[in-house]
Amino acid sequence: MPAVTGRRRLGSVRCAGVICVASVPDSDADKQLSEGVMSILLSKLSKVLEEKYMKLKGVRHQITFFRDELSSMKAALEMLDSLEELDPLQKEWRDTMRELAYDIEDCIDSFLVLVNHKQDEQSTFFNRFSYELKTMKTHHEISNEIEELKTHGKGDIKVKVFSIVGSGGLGKTTLANQVFRQLRCQFECTGFVSVSRCPSIRSILRQMSTEVGITDDTSEDERQIIEKIRNHLKDKRYLIVIDDVWDVEAWKTVSLALFSNRCASRIVMTTRNAAVASHCSSDGGCVYQMEPLSFADSKILFCERAFRSRELYYPHLEKVCDEILVKCGGLPLAIITISSLLAGKHAKDEWDRMLTAIGCALAKNPDAGNMTKILSLSYFDLPRHLRTCFLYLSVFPEDYKIDKQCLINRWIAEGLVRDEQGWATYEVGENYFNDLINRSLIQPIDVNYGQAKACRVHDIVLDFITCKAAEENFVTSMDAMEHGHISEYKVCRLCVKNHKYEKVNKPTCLNLTHVRTLIMFGHIDGTFLFSFPTLRVLDLSNSGLEDSHLENIQKLHILKYLSLRSTLVTKLPREIGQLNYLDTLDIRGTIIPELLLSIAKLECLAHLYVERWTRFPGGLVGKMQSLEELEEFAVSCELGNFLQEFSQLSKLRTLKVHLFWWSDAKECQNYVSALLSSNLHHLYLTGGPLIMDKWYPPTPCIIQKLHIIGCYNRNVPQWISSLGSLTELQLWIHKMGPSDVEILGAIPCLRFLKIKTLCGINGRIIICSNKGFRSLTYYSL
Repeated sequence: MPAVTGRRRLGSVRCAGVICVASVPDSDADKQLSEGVMSILLSKLSKVLEEKYMKLKGVRHQITFFRDELSSMKAALEMLDSLEELDPLQKEWRDTMRELAYDIEDCIDSFLVLVNHKQDEQSTFFNRFSYELKTMKTHHEISNEIEELKTHGKGDIKVKVFSIVGSGGLGKTTLANQVFRQLRCQFECTGFVSVSRCPSIRSILRQMSTEVGITDDTSEDERQIIEKIRNHLKDKRYLIVIDDVWDVEAWKTVSLALFSNRCASRIVMTTRNAAVASHCSSDGGCVYQMEPLSFADSKILFCERAFRSRELYYPHLEKVCDEILVKCGGLPLAIITISSLLAGKHAKDEWDRMLTAIGCALAKNPDAGNMTKILSLSYFDLPRHLRTCFLYLSVFPEDYKIDKQCLINRWIAEGLVRDEQGWATYEVGENYFNDLINRSLIQPIDVNYGQAKACRVHDIVLDFITCKAAEENFVTSMDAMEHGHISEYKVCRLCVKNHKYEKVNKPTCLNLTHVRTLIMFGHIDGTFLFSFPTLRVLDLSNSGLEDSHLENIQKLHILKYLSLRSTLVTKLPREIGQLNYLDTLDIRGTIIPELLLSIAKLECLAHLYVERWTRFPGGLVGKMQSLEELEEFAVSCELGNFLQEFSQLSKLRTLKVHLFWWSDAKECQNYVSALLSSNLHHLYLTGGPLIMDKWYPPTPCIIQKLHIIGCYNRNVPQWISSLGSLTELQLWIHKMGPSDVEILGAIPCLRFLKIKTLCGINGRIIICSNKGFRSLTYYSL
């Protein structure tokens, strides 16, 4: 897809010095000449913008355009100047930009001569009139010349659509995501959205609105959202990925929001349908047909996954490996799945059994897709406890971004996570999550510090586990009911995927007396929510739920998990204090101003998620004795009182705190120092003011994860090297110096380090010793 790597505005081409290897010597004089031409021209353009010429119609837009574009070109040329040698491509680019600058300067000079031409004071009216006619004609000619120069500098400036087409499991989304990640820095506005087989257009448009940077969108009407996105994109160079488009109609609706500007914007879409790809790229775009991997590439991918090497170093496995690869048919998803099953196994009989299992599956059902058989092998290879957690993922819609934290808490509430000695229940659930990633059964998303914050299930995998979940009466979907698949057994987990945002009524054809989980996607009719006496998990996120829908919540006597995230709820009912078994309460994304004191009656509440503006009544925190995790607690006054309350929470392990800027600095210092002295394992601090130099945390301090962001500190405090259990650290500081590096390097167990500096240090730090950073595996500056 070479056209995707187009120029950013006039000339800052990606190949101008970032990814090319220097090889051809180049003189300093040439470099200085190029930069000199740009500097002179920029100065001249700025002068034109400031003076009387701006009164002439159309001039300001043209000159502003050139000044902005040439500024980008000058920055690229300065970057080239830092290289000792230039390769032929870099040199050609530099020379082209220099010649273009000369052409623009000639054009501007012609314009200045024209408008500065002074006539003789005694000229007649007729002469002045003739001059004006000539001026108008020449203005038109120069305007055309400028347009020609603009076209010469930006290349193809129309919006283009690049379609990636291929069967499921070939890696279309992976390729699109790689292109997106590599090129997004060249565009002013970017976004990545998934459409899927049964799209909710409103949800997709809202996701696109958020992705492109619209933060104040509360529109319900699709047309309003489309108009808002179009207005936002109309004068920006944007890169948008539209993933997993199944039909032309869905594309037509989504593409209405993509303003067809002339800023060299690019759209990348993926689909399984060649006709859809052809339609989307019909106006000057291109279609990239993905093919199965060659045998050689298949083997490289297989070996990297199974042996962490590009080659097979076990001769006794050579033949069976080749035979397995033949059955995978060049399908990346199949290769990754099988190689994950064989990772770390070097006995030939194990490999032979795998080959036989694949062969038997094909022999029994030759019409079924290879991927289904391969997934079946992976599924039955899972331990039974992990198998149920895997099946649970079938409750989510196609292409849904599944938050890890929410998923694990729901597993726990469902009783799917076993107790293991020496491990917290959540940590066991996190091990399950990572195990599914390592087996390539779920795709990690938002990876930070080497850990995925969310995941997505490939649609082929989702189809498989959805069928399995239905067969085992593990999950009942109202989508399936619409297609005539009605379970004759008691429903255990009911999933309602209301893509059309219509009101959903209680189904009468199902036995709902033992429903333990109710998950809603879309708008609901709240009248039937509380007719499930055995309900343990109730997730109503993004469902349009209102205050009146919660009036009878006390009827859910054994509810363990309640999510009201991103709903229209403005207050919690007092009766919520009667939910004696509630373990998790999530009210993020709501406008609930204050928690009720009745929350203190929730003796089992371990996980509480609120917005930073949600107030806590005095005395409430200290009464939540079972609390293990609290996000996000905001304080601006009475820090001492809240600190005393936190000291009473012996089980609290994770705390996210926001300190407002108007807080007293010394109080904040004492507050945070005391938190570090507590039993906390994970502490996340945002805001300020914070002065870290004078903190003296206890020895030993058991803190494992520490994030201090939102406020720049002068340097890295000396005491931080004494945190013997710290594995993850994020800091904002003014500037990194040698002493800061030495302190950080002395943290013995530090594995993940992320630093943000206020003053530039050229994107690098210098480590002068080989003694520091003994455990570091991830670093970001």
